[in-house]
Amino acid sequence: SSSSSSSVSASVSASVVSSTSAASRVLSRRSIEAVRDRERARRESVEREFSIDLTAFRTPRLVSALHGKRISQVACGGGHSTALTDTGTLYSWGRGSNGRLGHGDTEDVVTPKVIDALTGVRIKSVACGWSHTVAVADAGDVYSWGCGWDGRLGTGKTDHQLIPCRIEALKDTSIIKVACGYHHTAAVSRSGSLFMFGWNDYGQLGSGDVNRQLSPRLVETIAEHAVRHISCGAFHTAALMEFGDVYCWGLGNHGQLGTGVFTDKQLLPTAVMSLKGKRTLHLCCGGDYTVAVTVMSMRSHSSTEMTSGMNQSMNQAMNQAIAASSMFESSGRSNSFVYSRSSPVTPLQVSGRATPRAASLSLSQPDSHLGNFMATMSTGNSRGRMSLNQSNPQALMGLLSAPTSLERLPISFRPSNLPPKDPWEELKHRRDVEQMNRMYRDKLKREAREKVLKQQQEDAREQRVAEHQQLWLKEILPYWETKKSTKKVRELWRQGLPPRVRGRVWPLVIGNSMCITPELYQIYLQKAIYARQAVKQQQRQLDKELQLQLTKKDVTTTATTATTAADSPSDPDAEPTKLMVLGKEGSVSVIDFDLPRTFPALAFFREGGPYYSQLKQVLEAYTFFRPDIGYVQGMSYIAGMLLLYMEPYSAFVCLSNLISNVSLISFYRMDMKQIQRRFQLFRAILVHNLPALCAHFEDVGISQEMFLLEWFLTIYAKALPIDIASRIWDIFLCDGDIILYTTAIAIMRVCAPRLHQEPLEGILAVLNHLQDYVTDENALFEAIKSVSIPEWVLQELPRLHNEYLPPT
Repeated sequence: SSSSSSSVSASVSASVVSSTSAASRVLSRRSIEAVRDRERARRESVEREFSIDLTAFRTPRLVSALHGKRISQVACGGGHSTALTDTGTLYSWGRGSNGRLGHGDTEDVVTPKVIDALTGVRIKSVACGWSHTVAVADAGDVYSWGCGWDGRLGTGKTDHQLIPCRIEALKDTSIIKVACGYHHTAAVSRSGSLFMFGWNDYGQLGSGDVNRQLSPRLVETIAEHAVRHISCGAFHTAALMEFGDVYCWGLGNHGQLGTGVFTDKQLLPTAVMSLKGKRTLHLCCGGDYTVAVTVMSMRSHSSTEMTSGMNQSMNQAMNQAIAASSMFESSGRSNSFVYSRSSPVTPLQVSGRATPRAASLSLSQPDSHLGNFMATMSTGNSRGRMSLNQSNPQALMGLLSAPTSLERLPISFRPSNLPPKDPWEELKHRRDVEQMNRMYRDKLKREAREKVLKQQQEDAREQRVAEHQQLWLKEILPYWETKKSTKKVRELWRQGLPPRVRGRVWPLVIGNSMCITPELYQIYLQKAIYARQAVKQQQRQLDKELQLQLTKKDVTTTATTATTAADSPSDPDAEPTKLMVLGKEGSVSVIDFDLPRTFPALAFFREGGPYYSQLKQVLEAYTFFRPDIGYVQGMSYIAGMLLLYMEPYSAFVCLSNLISNVSLISFYRMDMKQIQRRFQLFRAILVHNLPALCAHFEDVGISQEMFLLEWFLTIYAKALPIDIASRIWDIFLCDGDIILYTTAIAIMRVCAPRLHQEPLEGILAVLNHLQDYVTDENALFEAIKSVSIPEWVLQELPRLHNEYLPPT
């Protein structure tokens, strides 16, 4: 049994291989809806268990358990909420996993409950991460509890804390402010020093590396300046300094750092140059965007030649702007600048997406125009509060049509210490300035019109999805067997299933020909758990034997004795767990390496994420269910895509039956003969549709193996944005594997202008980062429709399928 255990270790070690990173940078509304559907099912389960109606909470409603208490702050995490009273008492409720509620257990709580462990401690501030919570006491002590992975609790360990635990490393620093990202934490001291700890894969700790920090560490790069305010996004951090400068660092794949570039890792705090010289009052981070409230001022070109009326107008506008910004900050309303996914990578003004320089024209308007500008910023609902995701382009266009103060008031462009210009030169100068002003205003109007059009298109798409969802739920799914093959349903199907419908249609189409039962799933899940425990026990035994040998002999003989430790255990009473490996079960070890790389932009499947354990269990169970295949890199994307739309057992059934599909099994069994034949079919289609591009590929040495294997293996889940990949899956389940080939050709067609110009390295960079180049869903699917398939290819595909069918 010891020798067989040793073979397990060798098998596990040999199975660890490197995996290419994925850059999943687009999270669409439809993907979010799929996750919400999962949460809806969970809420229904809670309703049944606690006999409460959660549907009533879909609109704002008074939290009756807190009625009569004066709440000074609320904070929300990934499934849990906290509320702080003006007397320093802290309440928490929601999901209790990992002890994030601080009640000493992991149970869910559906009504606010006082955290008894903090009795006698007056709390003045609280922050929530995805699965942990941090609070600051009046005395400056910091308490943390919940998930301790990656050191996010700052205790020096990675253990979960079920009750608040004081961070000893910060006890003498007098902390006044804390902030939490998904898996990292920041704390600001009274002196303005910034301490950070936790997960650091994107450099969000600002330490200059990607090493996690188990204990608070001073951010030395900005230590010479006092930090006035700190805020954390999902995987980035923003700091407001004492003189109004803004620094950002961490993940910047959506431009949330405001530094002017997209980046996956910004390891050190970097100044946001677009806000240099602006009076930044406040900043706040969302998941992948950053918001800053600023007060802007106009620079005087000539203090001596400005008329008194101009100076008075400017002062009046500045005073009103400062008052308005202060009002926004104190009331929680919207703000002056926003970094958002819809914007580039530098700050944009909320109203009309104007740049900071142009914003001074709006803020400098006296009388009614400033009021109109502020009204434009504050529109969005009946209470005059604006949503960060929606501005008012129509109101902006009306505002831009009115003359500004700069146009109505006389301005001299000549310094007073120089002789006056020639009148004709002065006139020409004025006309040039006016022309530049008109061109800029035309640009703003054009951008506003484009934004209106884009919003209208998005609203129409959302309306269409809602209508299709009702059609599927009420008219198609109840009569699935009779309607699934009708032309109308299949045409509707090819347009893409609504996210809520996918969780029901996909299992129906994939089926369960392998007759997998919930009991069978649990059996193989337990086998995987048993195997994991066996490997851990064997490793402990080997460590024990090695330590024993080190105490008896010198280091030079350690290597020889360690190799025989498993065959001659020193403790005859220790009976190592027996594990027989006949197939590829050892590949289960690769799963831990792949989970954080599965849809990394979502962070759902990394350690501590909401679907981490579910994905791991499904993949481990499948590895033991199909030891002839084992775990293959890329399989996590298939299972992850299924988990976004269904529960673990259904995902396991679909995964097992989907991989056994004749379209995919050759790739997962690495049947090179079948794979090469499929690659030859792809080349034939490529030559038929894009002969020049095919010739260019062959000239520079590009082969199909360099990109096509990964595309087919994951059904494009890794290569394309999730919303586009989900629709590809819809068509794959509707029409079969022909969509795999037509999608690849369509991608080539969309990227052809770029691919024709690139050498081998450039082509691979494009094909391995499609999410940067294939972003227009409509353009891609129009290209898919235009792909022409030779007749002989359509005849060859069924023959390939028949080779994997059992003989009759």
